[in-house]
Amino acid sequence: MDNSSPDVTIVVIGYKHAAFIEQCLESIAAQTVQARCIVIDDASGDATEQVAEAWFAEHPEAQAERIYHEENRGLVGTLNEALRKIETPYFAYIAADDWMEPRRVELQLQAALQAGPECALIYSDVFRADAAGRRFEESYAQIHREQWLAAEDPDAYSRLLVGNWIPAPSVMLRTEAVRAVGGYDEDIFFEDHDMYLRLAQQFGVTWLAQPLATHRELDDSYGHRMFFTAEGQRDFQKAQVSLLIKHADADQARSAGIQEKLRVRISQLYWEGESPAWIHSNARLLIRALPKPDLKLRLISMASGLGISGRSIRTLTAPGRTRREV
Repeated sequence: MDNSSPDVTIVVIGYKHAAFIEQCLESIAAQTVQARCIVIDDASGDATEQVAEAWFAEHPEAQAERIYHEENRGLVGTLNEALRKIETPYFAYIAADDWMEPRRVELQLQAALQAGPECALIYSDVFRADAAGRRFEESYAQIHREQWLAAEDPDAYSRLLVGNWIPAPSVMLRTEAVRAVGGYDEDIFFEDHDMYLRLAQQFGVTWLAQPLATHRELDDSYGHRMFFTAEGQRDFQKAQVSLLIKHADADQARSAGIQEKLRVRISQLYWEGESPAWIHSNARLLIRALPKPDLKLRLISMASGLGISGRSIRTLTAPGRTRREV
């Protein structure tokens, strides 16, 4: 990790990754094209910082800016912090429990330079591994075959409106393009899909078929909690509404059925008891984007604007309630 490299910065973000960060740092040091490096531990509370410092002490030739938070700021806020510090044309973010193939920086930088400044996002396939680092048989592209085929479509933006197939550990980004679209949205916890959409709307996307990183799939990871628990699923639904609302008035959104998906999701969240203020704000934004009025959505917007929750209406109208109970 040579700070003199002018082209790429690798951003390593750790959170409770004491058991894994050494392998991540080793993979960065082994790159055939060296990159600048920023290592940030987001107040892990475990030995992540100590393991990282011990590794750097044993590898004095490896230079990196190290930042250790005293309070947890969250992944997206930490990414924006790193973005403010990056001085190279390109950067890649990797979680400290993942690791990279030796030619990752070389091949992606080559692809980026070949694609030119109109390209803002370069990605590849990734290997998958368990907590012990044992790789699974199928790569990310193989387990997402149908979505991965979308990568062949030159209109990445329209495809990303339907769903995200791009594996975050493989992504290299053009720094000025990320800044041009406003950096990472700290109100959306799955920052990658949101960023890819905003970049693809304005810039080009290119990809390499070979796996250039390995993603470690952990049962107690942040991503697992967000996508595979009931509470996380609810937060995911809300975040996806916030993400897609940004694009609801685009022509591609209509052709991809995004407006209908938003109508269904906002209605579902309303009847499940989401706060009226949140429902009202997002329903109004969607109504403005719709080509024609939607009566049910307008009624939900009106009721939530008056502070009436969907759950309270369901309670009052539940079968079997007597007038006295009401």
